[in-house]
Amino acid sequence: MKHFYIFLTFSLSYLLTSCNKPDDPDPIDTTPVFFINGTLGNAALAISAGENDYYMFSSYELDSNDVFNFSGEFKKTDCNAAVCPNSLRIRFNNYKADAVPSSAIDAGSFPLTYLPFAVPGGVPASYSVKFTPLTTGGQPQSFLWDFGDGTTSTDGSPTHIYANTGIYEVGLTVTYQSGCSSNISNPLNLGVSALSCDAGFILSSVDVNTVALTSNPGGTAPWTYDWDFGDGTPHDNSANPTHTFANPGVYQVCLTTTSSDSCTNTRCLNVATENPGECSIRYSAATTTISNPFNLSTVEVQWTDAAGVEYTSNNAAQPTTSYFKINNVEDYEANENGDKTKKLNISLSCTLYNGSNSIQLENASATIAVAYP
Repeated sequence: MKHFYIFLTFSLSYLLTSCNKPDDPDPIDTTPVFFINGTLGNAALAISAGENDYYMFSSYELDSNDVFNFSGEFKKTDCNAAVCPNSLRIRFNNYKADAVPSSAIDAGSFPLTYLPFAVPGGVPASYSVKFTPLTTGGQPQSFLWDFGDGTTSTDGSPTHIYANTGIYEVGLTVTYQSGCSSNISNPLNLGVSALSCDAGFILSSVDVNTVALTSNPGGTAPWTYDWDFGDGTPHDNSANPTHTFANPGVYQVCLTTTSSDSCTNTRCLNVATENPGECSIRYSAATTTISNPFNLSTVEVQWTDAAGVEYTSNNAAQPTTSYFKINNVEDYEANENGDKTKKLNISLSCTLYNGSNSIQLENASATIAVAYP
């Protein structure tokens, strides 16, 4: 099979517009670097840069709110029009407004996490969380919080700002004056909807040694459920079980779900009874969303079909089951204009809209390139 070098183009639409078409490169035998695979409108979607005259075009622009937008677009090299049939563009915004290129890009610009889809008027992408420890069994002497984003705190009841949407594993270790210590760790979901094949659940209530659990699975319904309560008792197969522990304590409860398309996933939580005994801890988390009118750290996906009809994910009706995740980021070679680029591996599912019509982009994985200042 014949493959081609991948050329990247640059545009800075707010400051500069370029209509230059890259020269046709010489063919070589290699595996395509940039691609997207998934399902689009119940049909297979498979585009690779260097095959069927497709190229990966990178770009960035500074919008009217002084926010840099980074884009990667799969389209054919012979398309010079404003609308290119059978093209797909993925764009996400920087996490801050900054018109100065030298200070606009840092580690927060390409976070390895889930990003929400942009909607008109803006969707929250950062969160303020107030953590409160719930201790039993003596007088606490010290606290150590691990917020799951690389930062920690020794405050007793801290408030922490999360800059991005994501699922964070938050841990707390408490040392008591008696010398006893206890720790607990639970996932904190900030703005991430139920993911494909996700075995999510929450602790709904605690009444002495009896706990109520509520599942929140992702994927394709219906699901099967397998609960392991961590105390050696038989497993439960209901969606929302109630379980009574023989003794007070903290137990690792795990839920395994299997969706109707045979996708299986497991998630665990540390679950504490109402009075778990000496030197035991839990914590509560109260979350406040932070207003985001500029759609910072949000994503937009655009598909142009064979007839030139454009579909976009930027719609308030975007379902909560949609997701976009940056899995890996690497420095990549400069494009033909000498602009710096990043290579991003991503996974995504969303609904694309054109007026009253819509099309599903599902279970997609992609590697794209974006240019940046």
